[in-house]
Amino acid sequence: MAKVSSKLPEFLQNPKLKNFFDGTVEQAFSKADNEKVTEWIGRKYGTYYNPFKDNYKQESNSLRQNYQLETTATLKDPASLVTTDSIFFNEALDYVVNENGRINNQNRLFGQKYYTYSPPIDYDKFLNYENYYWYVFNLADVWISLGVITILWDSFFLSGKTPDGV
Repeated sequence: MAKVSSKLPEFLQNPKLKNFFDGTVEQAFSKADNEKVTEWIGRKYGTYYNPFKDNYKQESNSLRQNYQLETTATLKDPASLVTTDSIFFNEALDYVVNENGRINNQNRLFGQKYYTYSPPIDYDKFLNYENYYWYVFNLADVWISLGVITILWDSFFLSGKTPDGV
């Protein structure tokens, strides 16, 4: 099949446009370079797993075979909550091996004798307490009149209603 860029007029057939078309338009109009497979990947346990009927993909080594699609860590940007990186379990183990570590006992490798405590609090108010005004509850409501509109400033609620409810 001829490339789309070859169908352009001759004066538009330059290296810049050819590179642009190869990166965009050619991918949309070329045949897919896919290979159809009839194999499963993922966990091999549970109620739906049948070792006699299910055809799972054979991987190149035992780590990849035992830990297909198991995410070990996902890094997110705290400001935008956009995922910046994900590392799979077998990649983490390969890194330990490349750094001359032993992975024969994963309980020793990943086990710990402590737990992380995460109390059910708002961390921003806890860490930046000086930016908040703390007061006791059941204070009297404050009425502020701005011309004809009266605003009720309650402890956490702002209403644009007048005192008579209109």
